[in-house]
Amino acid sequence: MNQVQDERGWDDEALQDIIASGHTEAVILTDRNGRIVFCDSRRAAPEPLGALLEMSLASHAIAGKRFGLGALRISASLHDMGAIVCGRSERNSIVILASEKANLGQLLHHVRRVLPQREVA
Repeated sequence: MNQVQDERGWDDEALQDIIASGHTEAVILTDRNGRIVFCDSRRAAPEPLGALLEMSLASHAIAGKRFGLGALRISASLHDMGAIVCGRSERNSIVILASEKANLGQLLHHVRRVLPQREVA
């Protein structure tokens, strides 16, 4: 774990790898209260973006708990024009908007790197 990850709760190098991987339209990190702490976006986003993303993740987390699947770690949804890949830790959430050409396996791997597994909640 690098020094930045110790202080902030995420891995900056992994975050930059997502941006460099191509086919990502937005990479957004929140503090789990809807405040955006990092955003690299190539598209217009609805406001309030951070709160919208947290509400979306909360519904996935609730569904997983209700079905007895445990805490949400990583979520991916495929849409007609792309994909959304998300992850959560105790302190942060990450949301990646990707084109339909993105490599989902690679994005899932990067999300695991950004937010440390031992802390994912």
